[in-house]
Amino acid sequence: MTPDVREAISIAIDRTSLIDFTLGGAGRPLAAPIPLGFPGGDGHAVPEYNPDKAKEMLAAAGHADGFTLQSIYPDLNVYGVDFNLMMQKIQQDLSKVGITLELSPVPFANWREAANGDHIPLTAVFFAPDFFGTSQYIDVFGMQEGSVWANRAGGDTVPGIINPRPGELKAAALAAPTADEANKLWTEAAQEMINNKIIIPMVSPDLILAYGPDVKGVRYSACCNLPLAEITN
Repeated sequence: MTPDVREAISIAIDRTSLIDFTLGGAGRPLAAPIPLGFPGGDGHAVPEYNPDKAKEMLAAAGHADGFTLQSIYPDLNVYGVDFNLMMQKIQQDLSKVGITLELSPVPFANWREAANGDHIPLTAVFFAPDFFGTSQYIDVFGMQEGSVWANRAGGDTVPGIINPRPGELKAAALAAPTADEANKLWTEAAQEMINNKIIIPMVSPDLILAYGPDVKGVRYSACCNLPLAEITN
């Protein structure tokens, strides 16, 4: 699958409609494989929904009659996103540009085995951070040699997958003398990841914490979601 085909897939998906369908509008579209609010994650342009252009790009790539993709994905409901609903909506959007998506929801352990094995043509997954920091996203989603997703995308066998730049920018950002300089490097790394068109971000669900007036100490943690030990009443 070429970068142009991957871009066509991206702009064939109506992210606004997807958020309405899966979250009742309670979410924001993502442009980069780095969360909004994390260094380097903000300020990137979200791909514009354009099915007509997607069809043109597919035709130019030799796929005027469309094609079929298998999609193995984890059967989950995470952060309010039902993966089955999400993938059904994506299936509908892609069908409008001639791409048939065969959906195969599986338990997470089976998905991980498939993703780390012979590779999956198109999949979906969530990522929960281990700490507030961008380096982990580059380690997982950057296409530098040895990253989690470079391996899953077939970087060892498919030409054009490997891109060392995100890893180089990560090293520079971690060594940067100021937060501003580091943030510029994280932003550049995010743009490199966007340009690779391997990871196609979809949605950042809104954070909703519901609790009574007598409950104290409720706060969101990037790594732990909700620190239960801090909650009292």
